[in-house]
Amino acid sequence: TLATSLAESGLVIVSGLAHGVDSAAHQVCRDRTIAVLGQGIDCARKGNKAKAIEEIVQAGGLVVSEFPPYQPPTRHTFPQRNRVIAGLSIATAVVEATMRSGSRITARYALEYGRDVMAVPGHPFDSNSEGCNALIQEGALLIQNVQDMRSALGIQAQKPTKSSPETAVAK
Repeated sequence: TLATSLAESGLVIVSGLAHGVDSAAHQVCRDRTIAVLGQGIDCARKGNKAKAIEEIVQAGGLVVSEFPPYQPPTRHTFPQRNRVIAGLSIATAVVEATMRSGSRITARYALEYGRDVMAVPGHPFDSNSEGCNALIQEGALLIQNVQDMRSALGIQAQKPTKSSPETAVAK
C-alpha cells in the first residue's frame, strides 16, 4: 500500500528485490521502481529473480548492480547493495525488520548520507517488528501511512509523469 501510494505521488521506489516486502514493493509499481541487486545481473537473471527482473524491465523500471555480471550473492554483497539503496534514495522507510535485518544496515547508511529514516511500528513481541521498533526508539520517524511519509518529505500528492527514451541507444 505504501509503495503504490508513493509511486502514485510521483516517487520512485528503491529496494533490493529480496523476498517479502521488497518484492511486493517492486511488484506493485514496476514502472516506478529501481531494484538494486546484491549480485551480478546475469547471475540474477539465471536464478529465481529472473521473472521479477524481466517484469520490472518490461514495465519501464530499472534493475541495477554494482557487481560484475556473473558475481554470485554472498553474505558480503548484500550490505554493499544496501549502501547503494541508501545512496539512491531521498529517504529510507523500513516496513519490517528483525534486529539483524539488512534494512537496519540500509537505515544506518541512510543516516550517514544525511537521509531521513522512517519506520513502521509493529507488535512488540513480533521478531519481524523488533528492528523497526528499535529504529523508532533510536530516532527514526514513526510512520503509519503514506500521508506520514509525504508530510515528512514535504511532498504533495501528484500524478507521476512517465518519460520515454528518446534515442535507440537509450531504449
